[in-house]
Amino acid sequence: MLLQQRLDRAERPTLGNRKKSQIMESSQMTTSPVQPGDTTQTAPEWGRIKDVERLFGIRRGSAYALVKSKKIRSCLLRVQGQVSGCRLVHLQSVRDLISSQVGHEMKEVVE
Repeated sequence: MLLQQRLDRAERPTLGNRKKSQIMESSQMTTSPVQPGDTTQTAPEWGRIKDVERLFGIRRGSAYALVKSKKIRSCLLRVQGQVSGCRLVHLQSVRDLISSQVGHEMKEVVE
């Protein structure tokens, strides 16, 4: 009788066996689980001032001057009532500014 009980326990699924069977069942699902995507080929929409320096070669002081004169778009993320925050720059506005400057220089050369 004791031997039979031990055999019965061995045949019952343990917690580890249950997890393995659940994993096997989930791999047979018709939809696969969501996986994180590869974003290395996409350009970021917003960046910090250091990103503007790194990507475009525009120094920190010049970037803040462009933000102040509203030639490039930016946003200050901070908790209400706090003094400090995180300044984000819209990188496409920096690209547009550079493109407009290139267009100005080309017109001056032609005239």
